[in-house]
Amino acid sequence: MGEKFRLFSFKGIKFSVNIILLSLVPVILAILFLQFFVNTSIYDQGLKKIELQDNYNIEMLIYYIVSGLVHIILCVIVANQFALGYKNNMPGIKLNVSRNVRLLFLIFVFLLVYFLDSIHINLAYLSHDRLYILMNKSEFFRSSFVSFPGRWPWFHLFSIFPFLLICFALAVMIYAGFFIGGEMYNFVYKQDFAAEKLKEHIKELHRLLRNYAQLLSIVMVSSTIATILFFQLPVSLIKEELVRRSYSNVSMSMGICWGVVFSLTLLFLCIYPYKLAHKKITSIIQMERIKNNPQLEEWIDKHKSYYSFIWNLRLFTSIVSPAAAGILTTILSHIL
Repeated sequence: MGEKFRLFSFKGIKFSVNIILLSLVPVILAILFLQFFVNTSIYDQGLKKIELQDNYNIEMLIYYIVSGLVHIILCVIVANQFALGYKNNMPGIKLNVSRNVRLLFLIFVFLLVYFLDSIHINLAYLSHDRLYILMNKSEFFRSSFVSFPGRWPWFHLFSIFPFLLICFALAVMIYAGFFIGGEMYNFVYKQDFAAEKLKEHIKELHRLLRNYAQLLSIVMVSSTIATILFFQLPVSLIKEELVRRSYSNVSMSMGICWGVVFSLTLLFLCIYPYKLAHKKITSIIQMERIKNNPQLEEWIDKHKSYYSFIWNLRLFTSIVSPAAAGILTTILSHIL
């Protein structure tokens, strides 16, 4: 038992925990900003007076469901890739402890999302409460807003699907954090850095971090697209054109807001592992056996720039892609 307890001191797990906690910073900042600087009470009063039309155009609902299913499939594939990579580079006992810690994080984050939603913070209100106020009054959606399950109204029946989309995206973040935390531990604390194999180690780390960022970028983009299409669901219910346009503009702003939050989340998922890599490679250059090999020292110094955000254009492209997808999808959703 004592041996298992000491496993929690493994730096690989600490790296993973730090990466995941950092990734929560953007959404926490968004929550605080909207909570303290946006007054939703007056907006809510006007929202409840909006008149709805009898007919509903199901086009946007179909787009949303399809995008949501694609998002789930992508999340399952990406999370599985991270899980397989994590398993292959982890000794048995440590793997079991890491899985338990990962499971605790999954449960904690899911419960945190549900709790913040249940107390109706401004972010939750602007992201879905304002949609549900209109949809609950519609004959088309009314049957989908019964309480679930049964006597314990934990969810509206309709809200199960959006909640699942959030949970799948969060699961990918946590799986990714534990995968890259273990890989960074293997690199940072690797004792044998033979000069003839050093290039291979750095190239492999380069490939690993690039794939890590790109896979996360795919999930963040799919999250952004599904979120924006979700915001457009009640728009066609609104009877008056000016009111519909005003409501849609708020949906546009929230869509772009979430795109930026997802981009920042990806940035914060990358900051810590890239910092660890840059620090380790900088220390390697200072080693005497490297300094005695000018060509190798020059090669390492040149490739070290990859781990600096300023010069890494591929990483920058991956990071901004959710925000760019948010703007583009918002524009397209108005055209559709």
